[in-house]
Amino acid sequence: MPTERSYSWQELRHWALNPGALSEEEQLNLKLNLKYTVTIMVLMFSGALLRLLSLSLLVVAAWGMASWAISMLLVIHYVREKGTEGIAAEYGFGLRGVLALHSFLYLPSYAFIVFMTGVLTNVL
Repeated sequence: MPTERSYSWQELRHWALNPGALSEEEQLNLKLNLKYTVTIMVLMFSGALLRLLSLSLLVVAAWGMASWAISMLLVIHYVREKGTEGIAAEYGFGLRGVLALHSFLYLPSYAFIVFMTGVLTNVL
């Protein structure tokens, strides 16, 4: 979870408390970020649900790769919708860098969520 000192967290908190205080462009930008973030998080946590329903790690791994591919398509669409200037300003690099960063974050997070779901179901 982001800390309160994080710039993104402060920006989101400010928007949640005062949605009218932001300009129209800032509101659209935050809504765009929220739309893609929630969708990708749902894909990531679907691995936990699948782990609860299936004992086969092969099925869970196959879904993990499929969900990663879907999330990559979403990230590509996000970058195109946001524009290269917006992405460069926010992340400091272009589409390839965003895709590499997304893969670096998505795959280990998916594996950790699935692993912890398996551990918790065995413990309980």
